[in-house]
Amino acid sequence: MTADDFVKIVRAGSEKLRVDGIVLNTGEREVHGKGMLIISREEIELDMTLEAGENPPAKQTGVLTKSDYWKLSGTIEDGLQFKCDYVSTGGSQVFFHWNKRKEVLIFDLNPIELVAFGWDALSREQHDHIHEELRQKNISLTENKPPEQLPVKNQPTSSAVCFRAKIYNYPIRAQLCQATNIKRVNPYFGESNGWRLNTLMGEIEGFTYAFIKEDDDADF
Repeated sequence: MTADDFVKIVRAGSEKLRVDGIVLNTGEREVHGKGMLIISREEIELDMTLEAGENPPAKQTGVLTKSDYWKLSGTIEDGLQFKCDYVSTGGSQVFFHWNKRKEVLIFDLNPIELVAFGWDALSREQHDHIHEELRQKNISLTENKPPEQLPVKNQPTSSAVCFRAKIYNYPIRAQLCQATNIKRVNPYFGESNGWRLNTLMGEIEGFTYAFIKEDDDADF
């Protein structure tokens, strides 16, 4: 589950998603559990089942202020973390199955905030620093590495094949790519050199491949 997948589901307005590692912070204590995120066109509802031995928090009544709201967090479908800092006192339903009591807390999550992690959690300065390190590394490799020669068994033969294709929405980060050196000639500014991280190369069973991004915003 990615952020883009979640956005598509919310826009469609009809889905149920598993939520694990739920932590409900009432300001006085934490309650843990798991549950189901029920998405409709009208609302996003979370049904939370408490872990064994956990007791539901006491309901609040009367006029509530901002400081009275609870905080809730969890992970959707194993991969997408979220939080909600404005959770009002939820309702509850009690079920009995084979003489065992099961209480489910029900919350209306509005708004819900997705938690960035990995590359998305880095600042612009950190992105720029990583790109510069990769650029310097690619320059060093280009200057010091001799031209590669394919092993004899991998040399193209009369039965070799080659094809080109355009692939849309291919999710590969630029920091995984090697740099292309670009030479520009402008009638006013003259000649200048640049680079762009746009090429991902590899080999599968003797066949070499390259994904080349057309421009900064294009697909591979």
